[in-house]
Amino acid sequence: MSLKRLLVGVLVGAIATMSVAAMGTPGGGSAVKLTIVQPSNKTAIFDSLLPVIEKNLAADGLKLKLDVIFVPWSDLATKTQVMLAGQDQIDLIFDAPWLHMNQMIAQGYYEELSSLLSSYGPNILRTRPQEMWDANKFDGKIMGIPLGLFFQQPHSWTIRKDLRESLGFSPIKTYDELVKYCYAVKKAYPKMFPLSFDGNYSNIQYGFVNWKMLDDSDTNIRFTHAFGASLMLYYKNNDGKVYNLFEDLDPKLVVAANEARQFYQDGLINPDILSIKQPYDDFYNTGKAAVIPVRLFSLTRSTDFLNNLKAIGGTAEPVVLATKTPGKVVANFVMDNFICLTKIGKNKELSIKFLDWVNKNTDNYNLVEHGVKGKDWEPVGTDKWRNITGAEFGWQAYCLSWNPLYNLLPESDDANAIEMQRLIAKSSYFVKDVTAGFSFSAEPVKNEIAQYQGIEGKYYPALMNGVLDPTATLAQFKSEAGPLLKKIQEELQKQVNAFLAKKK
Repeated sequence: MSLKRLLVGVLVGAIATMSVAAMGTPGGGSAVKLTIVQPSNKTAIFDSLLPVIEKNLAADGLKLKLDVIFVPWSDLATKTQVMLAGQDQIDLIFDAPWLHMNQMIAQGYYEELSSLLSSYGPNILRTRPQEMWDANKFDGKIMGIPLGLFFQQPHSWTIRKDLRESLGFSPIKTYDELVKYCYAVKKAYPKMFPLSFDGNYSNIQYGFVNWKMLDDSDTNIRFTHAFGASLMLYYKNNDGKVYNLFEDLDPKLVVAANEARQFYQDGLINPDILSIKQPYDDFYNTGKAAVIPVRLFSLTRSTDFLNNLKAIGGTAEPVVLATKTPGKVVANFVMDNFICLTKIGKNKELSIKFLDWVNKNTDNYNLVEHGVKGKDWEPVGTDKWRNITGAEFGWQAYCLSWNPLYNLLPESDDANAIEMQRLIAKSSYFVKDVTAGFSFSAEPVKNEIAQYQGIEGKYYPALMNGVLDPTATLAQFKSEAGPLLKKIQEELQKQVNAFLAKKK
């Protein structure tokens, strides 16, 4: 089991035409197969949950067979590109700006959704605030349904609490204390590499430097619209400028890259980080690592994951370094995850009707998110839930249907995690990014982006996880990709300037 991921499927469209007419009544016609491509593996309760979802859909007049195909995170970028390019019969597919959403839109693989949502998706529209819709359009068009519970994703450094206590450390409150803990773990347990990050290019958002920058609430170094998980182009200071790492080496990025190199050389980072295929958090779960990046403020909802940790005598503890001070963090309200409708899909109306059903009410939403009420989970008060089975999700809704209106908080989260979740659910906590609402059209530089990313994949994971010397690697990287990145930077800056000029 690996934290926060999910699924996909293969569709047969031959019966679709004759079946669509029967969709209005629960009993008429054969079920129509919807193929849904999503990342990761099945959840522990997915096989028992799916028939329940299909039964409830049929009771509401949607007779569907949901064929979900699971793609490993390590293969997600390449396999989904091959699927789309090969014209595989897919209805719905997970994508994200940090994956390849801009490129797939530019290449015409996804359907524009405004008309379909207007006709068949009133609940999808209703359950997301206007700020979310405004910030998650692409060239003014709705090219995917934004999936999110907050205006920025939670994140923490999750450590081994049992090791912290055995080494005599007080609860960790600062980054410097976290580093000291890592070195103490390495000294006491020399066979461990304390820091487990992801060196796979398709999941590089979980690389060391990328992760560290999430806590920068002073300069606010952050990803651009061109590359959702690469800091080779970056924004900072909310000034509307696009910075190029080949030309503008911000001191914080220099420090982080050098730090990654030192940590790697000192054995704090997995020496095989660039070649591992298994999920990075498996090392934490098997006693080989003491710190992992987690897209949560607390791991308590992940009972099955924690049971694996418990089996080796470990306990988990979040270290949240995000600020609680309002007005410090810049956010553009762009969601990290989307569910998209393919152009080639033969069941466009039914696909939207299915997603609308999931977003129709809390019963449907919680069935997908948590499983069967009373069997897999139970409510606690009006805004929390308690896990019964230990499965982190029913069907991992962050890949399918997350909306902020129906979100329940895990009752097992500590007070700090609850407080942070409530903070980032408010737009007023953030400084609104000057580029909020802007979307980048990759079409003018789509060839440069494709060429550049082919080169970046060779260097970026190594650079951001300390595997290679930063200075020498950056120089070699620049010699191969500098002109390409410059063209992309110039095009992005041109579009940002045009957007900002319209706001004046």
